Order: sequence, then structure tokens, then C-alpha cells
Amino acid sequence: MPPLENLVTDDRNTLQFPMATFTNSASLGEMLFELSALFGISRKLGRVPILNQLKDEGIDVRWNLEIRRDFPLFAEQFEGIDVETILTLGSSSVDDFAFSRKFCDVVLLSAPTSASGWWMAYLAKDGAEVFYRYVIF
Repeated sequence: MPPLENLVTDDRNTLQFPMATFTNSASLGEMLFELSALFGISRKLGRVPILNQLKDEGIDVRWNLEIRRDFPLFAEQFEGIDVETILTLGSSSVDDFAFSRKFCDVVLLSAPTSASGWWMAYLAKDGAEVFYRYVIF
């Protein structure tokens, strides 16, 4: 297994997102919320968003096949954004936590009751910002 330093080799000012909850089973509405939040945070911080996905068919397929087709005006808002995807070395939580600890300055919890998400936020880099939705039942 190559060291984590080899995953990202450029020196741009980036905002990297481990997409642990971004799966093919997620609803399109949830994905639109997550993309909007991620791009909004990136734009606010003046960074290039890099999306880290667990499977090679996740966000790319949904973005190109569904979001661009069903929401063309929404998709046009992101035409000029430089977005890249990288694959994690595995699909285990340990790999995601290690990636987050090394590379992520910001953690967005899209599922506020997710135990894995809270651990990822807790174990994130020192000084990392954590964003989450506050859900009242």
C-alpha cells in the first residue's frame, strides 16, 4: 500500500472531501444537497474542491447521467469549477479516517447521526472545521 502522501501530489489550495456517504444508493436529492454544500464551502474558502470517492462509479456516473440530465440549470452553475475525484486505497473506515486525518481541513457531516462520520470529524486534523446539519426530531 503506497503512503498517503502519494495520493495527492499537487500543491494547489484544495479542499478535499472523503465521500464516505456518497454511494450509488443515495437519493438524488441527498446528492444535490451534498454537492451544493461542498461547492459552497469550497467557494467560500477560495479552494479547489477535490472529491474522494470509494467506488469508481459513484459521483461521476450520478453527476453525468442524472444531475446534468434532470437539473441542467443547476449543473450549469458548476461548469467552471475544477473538480477531481480520487479513489481511496480501500473501502474500510480505517482508510477513510487516515485520509481525513492527513488531508482534510474541513469535514462535512451529511448524515448527522452517523457514528463513522462523527469519528471522522473527531479524529480529523488539529484545527479542522466541522460542518453538520442540526436535526430536531
